[in-house]
Amino acid sequence: MSQLKFARLIILPLIVLYFLSAASVYGKDGVWTSVRSNNFFLAGDAGEAEIRAAAYRLEEFRQVFGQMFPGLKLEIPGVPTNVIVFKDAAGYRPFKPKRADGTADDAVAGYFQAGIGANYTTLSLPDASAERFGTIFHEYVHFVMNLNFGSDEIPAWLNEGLAEYFETMQVSGGRTVSIGGLREDHLKLLRRSEFLQLSDLFAMDNSSVHGGGDTKRSLFYAQSWALLHFLAQKPGETGSQKFDIILSLIKGTENPETAVRTAFGKTNAEFEKVLRAFITQPPASVTTFTLSRPIDIGIVAVKPVTAAESNAHLADLLYYSNRDAEAADYVRKSLAIDPKLPTAHGTLGLILMRQEKYAQAKKHLEIAARTETANAFVVFNYAYSMIREAMNEKSEISGFDGNAKRVIESELRRAVKLNPEFAESYRLLAFVNFVQSENLDEAAALVKKAAGLDPANGEHSLLLAQIYLLQEKYNEARDAAERLESLSPDIRIRNDARDVIAAVREYLSAKNGSPKNELTIAAGNSPLLILNRSEVSDADVVAYEKDRQINNLNRILPRLKPGEKHMVALVERMRCFDDRIEYSINMNGQKYLFTNKEFSDLRLSVITDGERTFQLECGTGFGKQLTVLAFLPPKRANTKPELTAITFVPDIFKLKTAAEMARARHVVIVDDTRHLKPSKKQNP
Repeated sequence: MSQLKFARLIILPLIVLYFLSAASVYGKDGVWTSVRSNNFFLAGDAGEAEIRAAAYRLEEFRQVFGQMFPGLKLEIPGVPTNVIVFKDAAGYRPFKPKRADGTADDAVAGYFQAGIGANYTTLSLPDASAERFGTIFHEYVHFVMNLNFGSDEIPAWLNEGLAEYFETMQVSGGRTVSIGGLREDHLKLLRRSEFLQLSDLFAMDNSSVHGGGDTKRSLFYAQSWALLHFLAQKPGETGSQKFDIILSLIKGTENPETAVRTAFGKTNAEFEKVLRAFITQPPASVTTFTLSRPIDIGIVAVKPVTAAESNAHLADLLYYSNRDAEAADYVRKSLAIDPKLPTAHGTLGLILMRQEKYAQAKKHLEIAARTETANAFVVFNYAYSMIREAMNEKSEISGFDGNAKRVIESELRRAVKLNPEFAESYRLLAFVNFVQSENLDEAAALVKKAAGLDPANGEHSLLLAQIYLLQEKYNEARDAAERLESLSPDIRIRNDARDVIAAVREYLSAKNGSPKNELTIAAGNSPLLILNRSEVSDADVVAYEKDRQINNLNRILPRLKPGEKHMVALVERMRCFDDRIEYSINMNGQKYLFTNKEFSDLRLSVITDGERTFQLECGTGFGKQLTVLAFLPPKRANTKPELTAITFVPDIFKLKTAAEMARARHVVIVDDTRHLKPSKKQNP
């Protein structure tokens, strides 16, 4: 049976990646130095003393933060935290995040980039600055918060306010910590600026913060800092109690605005008045406390970095920043100097995996994975490349030869050992056993482990349902698939879950020797028609399959919202005006004109077969691509329908009414000569 896939949908103009030739200075031996401490790896073209100092302060900050918030995780086993330290802004600029127009975001002084295989913090150290390590502390706070709660779970004002607040941390005597020093830059900006409304501040997310211009962003950072500083300076609280309040806000389920008002007993207007007074005359004192145990700092190793290694470090950073073209350029530089460098081969392999060039990727990943220092993600992808190599062009797999299976299992178990919290390693191990129809109890246990680590990923539950099907545990398979079918947000997973449910019905019917008739299915009202293959023509098989696909497409079609209607048509052209966008629609030769305000207002879905990309741009259209449009009919005369959603569908699509879908029959064609076996087509 065919498998529907979500295509990647692009709704913004493409960002053009560029390469700055100035970055070629990273090609001389001795320019870079690396420092490995107990918990971090730092490298860069700053001086050795600077990088040592950065390592010391980062280790110091990590231990302080861990003692202040003992319940938080500070790292993931097997996922290194790397820090790239540039000596000046000019060398750092090519590696800063990019704006929508492709230029470097020069307002960024440092950033944290989380990755499955490695985390990166980048910064440049100014030639003279009393707060030169503040950026390191800022980014490390983001790292810990994202690790424990996820970047989308903590409100942006709280995440940035915490990072800004902890930038001023100082430690004296190994145990005395002071936090919360005044930020004169923020105070000056706030004193001369109009406040952001608290409701607006609390509603802003990362995209609105960084997309609102430098002035608004600076004001957001400053006001978030002031709010956190005010929380920590609340009268009558001890140092530890203050941080308990902050941690309760991080973990709380209340609306942030409500939580802040509750903490201070103020209305919105009253709270703004208090905050304004705080900014006008801030307290001179900082929060000081003594750690429960002294800080223990250890520098493990200091080494010069070769030109090949420095280029490989930059390539890896760019890979985790999703800048593959530039990453590949640095890989080529690295391998031109040292063709055998494992880290460069590892990054190149990961780039090729992202491009789905699995055979090429395998050669490079094997070189990197064979080293003792290979990280879990490289080892995992080496095993994954071998699995993909065994698949056909339809992503189907029938089995592995003995040696390949042995190597794949060995590498996946090694990946699990290196990073026991990476769910995909467990799922792939289970998948290998599933394909071979071996050790199915172990496979079920492995995929349950994966689901426990990553419960939001429906792929784990889908594989478990398929394993149950192979074990002939029909009730368990059906229950798992029905939960996915009703709850998964992924259209492809829901569609595959329906196939499992249908297979359960087929197996039970075939096993029980059901005669050819229509049966009422307990799980729904649709009748099931079972036919023997010898009784239907080839044309009938094609017709039944086409109808099944059309029914499935209608089932996964996004639901209408109140007041909306559907139509199947072509979007021939999109024209942009100052106050609206107009869409020229063609439905069976009949022309219509729809409108809305912004592309971002549209709900967009893709349920075509295979990987497809659609880009919405002014002056273009999709004259040959069938779509299902959702729209709101005009409320007044002389107005146009409002377009609310576009779903891209295959050419075979036919829109069915609710009554037609209720009468739709699921047709099962049973092979007269052999027992059916479950499909091993599954997205690994």
